[in-house]
Amino acid sequence: MKIPILLYHDFRPDKLDVFNIEIKSREYVLRESVFISQMRWLFENGYRGINLSIFIREYKKGRIDVCDTNDKMVVLAFDDGVRSNFSFVFPVLKKYNFAGVFFITVGLVGSHEMMTWEQIGEMHNAGMDIGSHTLTHSFPTELTVDQLKFELVESKRLLELKLESQVKFFSSPTGFYSRNLPVLARQAGYGAACFTKVAFNGVHTDLFHLNKIGIKRSFSLQLFQAIVEGDYYTLIILRIRQILRDGAKIVLGRKLYEYIKKVFLKRKLWK
Repeated sequence: MKIPILLYHDFRPDKLDVFNIEIKSREYVLRESVFISQMRWLFENGYRGINLSIFIREYKKGRIDVCDTNDKMVVLAFDDGVRSNFSFVFPVLKKYNFAGVFFITVGLVGSHEMMTWEQIGEMHNAGMDIGSHTLTHSFPTELTVDQLKFELVESKRLLELKLESQVKFFSSPTGFYSRNLPVLARQAGYGAACFTKVAFNGVHTDLFHLNKIGIKRSFSLQLFQAIVEGDYYTLIILRIRQILRDGAKIVLGRKLYEYIKKVFLKRKLWK
């Protein structure tokens, strides 16, 4: 049995005009009603949102017996630490008795539209996993090894200081991959690291290369269902698209890739 890590970022009310959202962030900002319908579908179809800590604990043992055998599981992950994760997501997860892992950009805590330490602490005390999303959300490919190490070590230290609890998980930011990150995450004392990739996770998945599947604004409920159910052709198509994007990042470089993406998003008609 394999389990997907479903990755989310930010959420806004349905009535909000999408063109009020920064262009580069639009595809990662979901309507609140869409997220609610996704969580309802998971619940009604026997899925449970489990902590990343539970997934790792049981998969390291090579078993799936944390829930009833008829239960199906997903890990719900949230990058960045935006305020909607507390004000909107947290109540929805509690309603369905789901858990999640929230990766915090530590240097931005308490700033505009980001969660406060009090809010992060409340979710932690309620049983949600809290992990690091680095200190500054910088592009990993543009940092030196020493700078990357500082991002991982310092963000972990501050989280543990504020939460008075060990922080075990790291999630890589920006979608630009640095091969130094898995090694540095292990050296920094994390127990697992997540990277964006359209793939499920099983007992043979490298804990420092866990796959998180980004859920985007444009995804229909039918596409969401196909992803969760592991539909082969759906995952293949999404994976091919991701490989092409990753290749473009390497060939074009970060600045040119971001510019072309911005131009494309300006012209794209969003629902």
